[in-house]
Amino acid sequence: MSAPTMSARIHPLHLYSAAGNRFALVDGLAGALPGDPAKFARSLCSSDWKEPAGFRPDGLLMIVPPRGGGAFGMVLHNADGSRPEACGNGLRVIGDHALRAGHADAGMVWVETDAGLRRLALARAPGGEPRVRALVAHPRIVARDVPIALPGGERRAMVIDAGNPHCVIFGGDPEREDLDAIGSEIQRNERFPSGVNVELVQAREDGLTMRVYERGVGETLSCGTGACATAFAALATGLIEQLPVTIACRGGELLVERDEEGGAWLSGPLVKIEAREQ
Repeated sequence: MSAPTMSARIHPLHLYSAAGNRFALVDGLAGALPGDPAKFARSLCSSDWKEPAGFRPDGLLMIVPPRGGGAFGMVLHNADGSRPEACGNGLRVIGDHALRAGHADAGMVWVETDAGLRRLALARAPGGEPRVRALVAHPRIVARDVPIALPGGERRAMVIDAGNPHCVIFGGDPEREDLDAIGSEIQRNERFPSGVNVELVQAREDGLTMRVYERGVGETLSCGTGACATAFAALATGLIEQLPVTIACRGGELLVERDEEGGAWLSGPLVKIEAREQ
């Protein structure tokens, strides 16, 4: 899906935290979109971010007019301006905003993304707050038991396609790992010429623990496609026996479920923060 024609005048920014994964959303169904979204994303996500303090986004989300097949489209630009194919937490944010803004009603909604059509299950809590589950992907194992050379020694990984690429590494305590060093080193691996998201994963009694390094961003407090990739990789290796599974991230817990067609459904905490004018 290509981006629509964009205007130079912008919008309010709608700020969201999805289990700690932070987004600034621009509603292209209600107003104009940035003329150069990649540049705008780099500016938004830079160290110059000031308000609210501590929020600095991981990426710029845009809800855009549909081009065919969906109720609307989703475009994401990472902190470095790059445009990833998929974003699970971003899908949940899009769904929440669509309900709040009146772009969709409760029920099933199809969204156009760079990875293809994705489905949202939209509902409202008794108090009227949106509740969103997202069909993120049909995760596919690309390679098992892949040797990954790192400064601290070779590690073994599973490579998963969850609409975007993931390198899932099991073993050890993720909190004791130098994720920045591992993630940046794997970006240079010739196996991943377009970069890759990296998950460090450990089993726990009631699910999994995950830290994630996202290409184009660095470490984020959670990652929706990463959680789905991790859950399906853990199931394939026998680390867990079945889905659903709860995945503890630094920013909160994400729940990954599996439908009868092998689709990964994602849900978890979602907080809308004040709008910010630009």
